[in-house]
Amino acid sequence: MKISGQINSIQILRGIAALVVLLSHANHKTVQLGIQDANIFSWGGIGVDIFFIISGFIMMLVTNKDSSKLQFISNRIIRIIPAYWTVSFLALGVYLIAPSLVNSSGGQTGIIQSFTLIKIPFDIKFLVQNGWTLTFEFFFYLTFIFFINRSGSQKVFLTFILFLFIDIVFLSTGEGIRSFLNDPIKYEFIFGAALFLIYSGSLKEKVFGLLLIISASFAAKLFSVSIAVRTIEFGLPALFFVGGLISIEQLLLKYKDKIKYPLFLGEISYSLYLIHPFIIQTIAILTKKIFFLQYSPLFYFLVILFSMIASCIFHHLIEKKLTMKIKESLVLKSRFKSRVE
Repeated sequence: MKISGQINSIQILRGIAALVVLLSHANHKTVQLGIQDANIFSWGGIGVDIFFIISGFIMMLVTNKDSSKLQFISNRIIRIIPAYWTVSFLALGVYLIAPSLVNSSGGQTGIIQSFTLIKIPFDIKFLVQNGWTLTFEFFFYLTFIFFINRSGSQKVFLTFILFLFIDIVFLSTGEGIRSFLNDPIKYEFIFGAALFLIYSGSLKEKVFGLLLIISASFAAKLFSVSIAVRTIEFGLPALFFVGGLISIEQLLLKYKDKIKYPLFLGEISYSLYLIHPFIIQTIAILTKKIFFLQYSPLFYFLVILFSMIASCIFHHLIEKKLTMKIKESLVLKSRFKSRVE
């Protein structure tokens, strides 16, 4: 299957991933508030695994032998950091006034770590609850970039070998560094990159992609410091789900007019992912003060409703415009530099 342009299945997957993460966090809050006993959406964390697999897939799609390393990392920074920093600054304002409202689950909040995405010590909390996943994203980018100009199968294989090397070298180091570098969740990027080979490569590349997924699964289990391995329990089901939806891409393309809302959810997914923890916390505060809000279905409804509204506003007024202005500024700067030279 030839893959190019916007992929409807990937866009829908982004929306689903952001929504199930929201449900998982909302569920955790209802249990914390005592208005619900069961963790019915505890599986919602799989949304993060879906995001990581999508990331590996997309990195293979957008790079080739002629890709510029500087352009690659610049595009990633422009796509992720401005919106994240905007939300982080908003969270910082709240944190300085009422620290307990940020990361209400407890633990030390690192302001410098929040903006640099350097998670040292590993148990440090970011101002934006979901920021830890971006640390892993950039870790993947900074390893993947070494092999960006190689062929498709070489890129995946060499990144996998580098991950293995990191696991072996840091296997006996201190717990803080090891907790991050040896986290098997990084192999989910390999899942996504290998999935790209399966869907777009030759027969030889398809077989190679399948072997890489099997190898990455074994590596995740082998180097994991815990019995329960998220990469196996959540990562593999997420991989099958992502692969299944991508496999019906042609069908989705045919009925594109009928899937406008799932596609729109995918478009605002990054904003939704960043914003929803603050909506959950706000509604949780109101729930403590207003008795009739202490009904879990109503809590979920309000969280979803206001998260969607806030995400739409943030996406259109900040995320899109900020990204566009930065890109335009860089283009103008590049043109001016070329004229001077």
